[in-house]
Amino acid sequence: MIRRPPRSTPSNSSAASDVYKRQVRGMTFEEAWEIVDNWISDAVVVKMPRLTLIHGKGTGTLRERFREQLDADKRVKSWEHPELSEGGEGATIIIL
Repeated sequence: MIRRPPRSTPSNSSAASDVYKRQVRGMTFEEAWEIVDNWISDAVVVKMPRLTLIHGKGTGTLRERFREQLDADKRVKSWEHPELSEGGEGATIIIL
C-alpha cells in the first residue's frame, strides 16, 4: 500500500490552521487590501486577538502601505514587527 502525504491547504483557505495567517505576496496593494479588510472584519466578529499578515519583503512598498492602512483602521489596536522566525520584515502581526 502506498501512503501519500496529507494535502496541504492554500494559505488563503479557511482551514483552522490557516485562520490566523494570510499570504498576499505578489498581489497589488488594492487586491491584497480587499482580502485583508474582509479578514480583519471576520476576525473581529469571532474575537481573534492577533493575525499574521505575510506580505513578503520585496522593496518594502507593500509592507509600508499595509502598515499605514493599519494605523488608520479603528479595528486594529496596533501592529508589530514579528521575530525572524515568524517572518521578520516579510510579515506584520496585527493586534485586534
